[in-house]
Amino acid sequence: MRCRWLVVLVPSVILGQGCHVALTRDLPPSGTQAVYLSWQRDPTTTMTVHWLTRPEHGSDALTWTPRGEESWQRALGAHRPVPHSDHLLHTVELTELTPGGDYRFRIAGDRRDYAFRTMPADAGEPITFVVGGDLYREGFDQRMYVQAARRDPMFALIGGDIVYDNGEPARVSRWFHWLNAWEEFMVTSDGRLIPMIVTIGNHEVRGEYDRTPAEAPFFYSLFAWPGEQGCGVLDFGGYMSIVALDSGHTHPIGGAQTEWLQRTLADRSDVEHVFAVYHVPAYPSVRAFDGGKSPLIRQHWVPLFDRWSVDVVYENHDHAYKRTPLIRGGQVDRGGILYLGDGAWGVAPRNVHDPRTTWYLERAESVKHVIVTTIHGRTRRHEAVNELGEVFDSYPETRGGTVERAKRVRPWAGVAPRATKLRSVDRATQTQSAIRRTPVTTAPGRPSSSTARNPAGP
Repeated sequence: MRCRWLVVLVPSVILGQGCHVALTRDLPPSGTQAVYLSWQRDPTTTMTVHWLTRPEHGSDALTWTPRGEESWQRALGAHRPVPHSDHLLHTVELTELTPGGDYRFRIAGDRRDYAFRTMPADAGEPITFVVGGDLYREGFDQRMYVQAARRDPMFALIGGDIVYDNGEPARVSRWFHWLNAWEEFMVTSDGRLIPMIVTIGNHEVRGEYDRTPAEAPFFYSLFAWPGEQGCGVLDFGGYMSIVALDSGHTHPIGGAQTEWLQRTLADRSDVEHVFAVYHVPAYPSVRAFDGGKSPLIRQHWVPLFDRWSVDVVYENHDHAYKRTPLIRGGQVDRGGILYLGDGAWGVAPRNVHDPRTTWYLERAESVKHVIVTTIHGRTRRHEAVNELGEVFDSYPETRGGTVERAKRVRPWAGVAPRATKLRSVDRATQTQSAIRRTPVTTAPGRPSSSTARNPAGP
């Protein structure tokens, strides 16, 4: 039986557009209290199932079967206490599954059936996922979750600041309420739970920056991946890799993490779709260009994105929407990297820099959103969707347009970017972009450049 929601409507004049739901959901005193999915290894053949219980009702077992069959098998996992609470987190990793397979599972002691789908073996058919950050602060705006789920994504990529617990013991219940809400709303049209891939933000951490995993007790206890090293990579067969990074919250940006990033990207130079995700933006839409951790990210990580021709970088933290032009070597370059963000899934949006006077912003708006990314073969398409379900921005910007790149030949060393990854869009897209782009003056914290807008860019 579903639990009831207690709804508190907060005036939009305080919290921004629309109304929010205060998550005061009545949690059941016993049994399974939240079920959510993630991954630790190849998502084409595995699935990690998490759920919460009280200690007296905990079991580490579940049964599972391919959807449409009754060949139930038992899987046993493990549990650990959730810090500063009377809850246990149970985790079972299912392995050796069929790519693109539909499955059902039941948790011991719970009569409900849950469903999931593994990722396909390749991108021969369109694969859609949703991306966003900064989710649950003042209140829970269920509209964005509804719109995200309506796209029937294979997973959600979350860029930090999930429930704004700040590592504080008194705020642990925010996680329980949010995870129950995720189970309630993040379900596809055919009843599948939508897995989440997470990375850390400043509001997961007591002290926000330059801390240790011990000061982010809930984030590191509730998710098996990326683990206490703070960074990780998920390889989807051989066609896609997602690299998650810690933007200076519990691990330094430079040093070991940058060295790991260099090795990780070098090892995936022949992967068709490579995405990076982290919290603090290298190219902020709201905050100062040279403020906070942004300069360190541009110093340590951006050159590696350039060198190894990462396809798209998802950034968050600024509570707005932004899309950059393609950037490489600190300037607009048609062979460069696309940066999308800036973290406004559920928080009140903030005022943005003017793209007309900010060299690294192609589009910026004060709007709640999720980004819907679809890959198909060698192509990618991105759409920004607001809480009403409206697509207010897309890339490429022509209907049906897609971005494609050739196989990487060698790392870019700042001399001949076109030799490594050739990004192409249809001619109509190039023509529209050439007409739309005009020279700008000065970006926040950065002098203007005569190459800041390249009329030959896509």
